[in-house]
Amino acid sequence: METVLILLIIVLLLAVIGGGGYFLNDLKTSFRFGGRAPVSIDSIKTELDARYQADIERLRAEARGAVGEIEAELGRLREGLRTSAHEHDTQLSKLRDRYTEVDGQTAQAIERALGDLRSHQEIELTRLRDAVGGAMAAIAVRQSAPESNAVVARRADVVGALYRKLAKLETSFLSVTNPVLLPGEGFNLPAELLPETMKWENWKEVGDATFAFAEAFNQDRIYLDDETCRELVECVGTLREVMTTAIYPNLAARQGVDPAEAKASLRAALEQLGRDIPEARARLEQSFRENT
Repeated sequence: METVLILLIIVLLLAVIGGGGYFLNDLKTSFRFGGRAPVSIDSIKTELDARYQADIERLRAEARGAVGEIEAELGRLREGLRTSAHEHDTQLSKLRDRYTEVDGQTAQAIERALGDLRSHQEIELTRLRDAVGGAMAAIAVRQSAPESNAVVARRADVVGALYRKLAKLETSFLSVTNPVLLPGEGFNLPAELLPETMKWENWKEVGDATFAFAEAFNQDRIYLDDETCRELVECVGTLREVMTTAIYPNLAARQGVDPAEAKASLRAALEQLGRDIPEARARLEQSFRENT
């Protein structure tokens, strides 16, 4: 504001100085050309004062108008700043309230989720305790019951008998396919089939051992656990299918059959039996250890 007043005063002084110079120049021109009658110094001073006062009043009016406009603009700016500050404070207040509300809702949701999780865990733990308790009680009852001990003993006898018959079958099979192997060794089919392997009469013992194993399993399968029973059913079916559709037909001399093709088919059947028999023995071993 002080800067504006100083500028206005400077403008007024310049206007007065300019007006006085113009007036004096006008007087000189009048005297030079005789355009006016000579005037006194007092009249000149009076006229200069009048013009000075008029210019001063005009400049004051302009200054007051300028100052008024400046004050009005500053007022608008202050009002705009106050309005912006108020809106800013309002928005901040709303954001704080919203943050507080969302934070409270989140905390409540987390607490509810944790509560539900704890409740679910308690329910599951209760069920697990009940199941374990019931299982332990049932095991204790079965172990203490004489008939349970008899069933366990019978199951052990059945699994042992089946295992021995399957071991007999494997030994007979190895004696025909690879007689250099000792009983219990892993099956390994020679690169060339032995002459003993291609003789029909050498497979009679294998057939008898296969039938004996299948008959024993059919009589006592009730004592086996479900998984072992299912695997042995599949094993018996494979034995029957391989023996009757792949081994026996390829041992017989059939007209119109390529010997090389017959040997290849026989070899594939032997390799399959060499895998299936040890797998069935391993299943019986596992059943014996788990259930007896």
